[in-house]
Amino acid sequence: MKCHKRALGPVTLQTTAGDYARFLIAVMNGEGLTEQTYRDMLNFQSTYSKEGYEGVDWGLGMGLERSDYGVGIWQWGDNTCAQAFYLAFPERKFGVVYFTNSFFGLALADDIVDIAIGGEHPVMSCGIMQPYLNLSKLIFTFIQKLKKGEYREAEDFFLRHLREHIGPDGAYNETLLNDIGHCLLKRKHLDAAVSIFKLNAETNPNSWLVYDSLGEAYLKCGNKDLAIQNYKKSLKLNPDNSNAVRMLEKLK
Repeated sequence: MKCHKRALGPVTLQTTAGDYARFLIAVMNGEGLTEQTYRDMLNFQSTYSKEGYEGVDWGLGMGLERSDYGVGIWQWGDNTCAQAFYLAFPERKFGVVYFTNSFFGLALADDIVDIAIGGEHPVMSCGIMQPYLNLSKLIFTFIQKLKKGEYREAEDFFLRHLREHIGPDGAYNETLLNDIGHCLLKRKHLDAAVSIFKLNAETNPNSWLVYDSLGEAYLKCGNKDLAIQNYKKSLKLNPDNSNAVRMLEKLK
């Protein structure tokens, strides 16, 4: 997961699941909110008018769900290595929130909601959650093969099950594999990281970010020539890539 040096509302505010649950309870009770703000937060503001999003709308700052439980509020969080989810029902005064430190935390959302709340929930079948529920389990299998050094098997698995979902026309863009690769680098799974960056480059050949990361991975593996080659590719695609400029100067 990237480390941000400046405060960014969506990614740098840190809390615990317990404190976030207390926040949601306060929201459901309207604590600290004017009546107008409370109504705006919990009432329809816009919709994502697309097939498969029936029952899912947007309030002010949170998602809305219309189900047999009434109007629910929900949101997902995805910082790659950390994922979170909540679903709560203000009229009934109950809900569930959970945080994870995993690539695959959102794959558990439907199971956790089923245990904690039960019933059918449109949010689980919408286009936002479906990739997490379906693809995360496949990505888990893919990464396990990489960690075991089963690179040929991992590549075959990726091509058969994942490639169509990652890229310009897929549910995820290149940053998913890129962030996973950086986490593998951080955990010293160097060969696995190189493999994932190479697959990412093949899937997203016009992404300067991918070649920059592949250059970093090769450098950490001690392959200076391939590091230079990939930093140059990255710089050609993005002449403003200051990191590639800096690394190429360093590697002269």
